[in-house]
Parts: sequence; C-alpha cells; structure tokens
Amino acid sequence: MSHTRAYTITELLFVVLIIGVITTLAYPSMRSITHRQQDLDAALALRDLLNKTRDQAALRHRAYGVTLRDLKGAEPGGVVEVWEATSNACDALSDAATRSLVLEEPFGRAAVAGRPAPRADKVGVAGWRRGLRGDLDLTPLRLCLSPGGAVRVFDGVGYSPLAGPLHIAVQPFMGDGDWRPFGPPRVVELTFSAGARLRQS
Repeated sequence: MSHTRAYTITELLFVVLIIGVITTLAYPSMRSITHRQQDLDAALALRDLLNKTRDQAALRHRAYGVTLRDLKGAEPGGVVEVWEATSNACDALSDAATRSLVLEEPFGRAAVAGRPAPRADKVGVAGWRRGLRGDLDLTPLRLCLSPGGAVRVFDGVGYSPLAGPLHIAVQPFMGDGDWRPFGPPRVVELTFSAGARLRQS
C-alpha cells in the first residue's frame, strides 16, 4: 500500500508568506528599473530626433529649427517643435512666413493636438543649461541646425554659434500631482559641430 504525503496548511501558509516577503522586497527595485528605462527611452528619443533633424537639414540643404518649450522643471512636461526654413539661412526661422512646422513632440504630461500622449508620462524635459554646472533654464530654447551641421542658438536678436556644450535634461518623476524628481536626470549634449549624444554620468 503506497502513502502519498500532502502539504499541511502551515507549510502552505509559510510558502505564501515567503512569496509575499520576496515580492515586497523586489517591488521598489522593479519600480526603479521601470522608471530608469522610461527616462532612458525618452532621452534616446530626444537625441535621435535632434540627429535626424540635423541629417534632414543636410539632405534638404535647408536650415531647421528646434524649439523646446513648456518646460516645467518640477513636473513632467515639455514640447519639442521642429521647423523647416525655406532657405539655408538660420535667420529665415525668425519669420513665420519663411518657415513651416514639421513636428511637435510632447513629453511627460504635455498635450499636443493630433499627437498621442507620451507613453512615459512621468518623464519630462526638465530644462537646459550651457556647460556642466548651474541651474536648469526653463525659458524656451530655440536652436538652428544648419545644412553644414552647425548648431546655432537664438539669443533674442538672431542665431549665434553655440559656444561650449549645451545640455538638455530629461528627468523622471514620481508621484501623481505631488511630483518629485526620481534620481538624476539623463543629459542629452549638443556642441557646435557634433551631433547630439547621451552624456554618461
């Protein structure tokens, strides 16, 4: 006669308890990995958008403008606009009659008519700065990518060559209305003559 051994209720409860403890310990790590993957994806998307725009300027032999607007800093937001000029001169981007909107790309909780909401709605463009140090600037940033590959910055009067590196911060946030930054931002770096790259911290 064979005997089959069954699990006792105590053994089953012990297994459930162990699974619960492991899940509780693993959840913050999994959440952290998800957040860091989302901000990496958003930073790579911004980098690729800048580089594709630069390539398009060379291909079509026209100046292209990139505007970063609606930067929030303390919550996920930001919109990137891409403009095409009718000539290869950056100054053509200053006149509404000599430029056309090619693309509007929302980040975070920003809304753009005709565009789906970003998948990473808790990741935003948190601002920009020149150089490695200093506070992030939240004013709109207007760039010109010329057919020769040079990057110029609008200074209020016209477009002047970019001096030194320009950093655009892509920040993940936690919360849902009571936003707080989650870790350090990813940084997309631009220089006068090189394409955009993701700066390693």
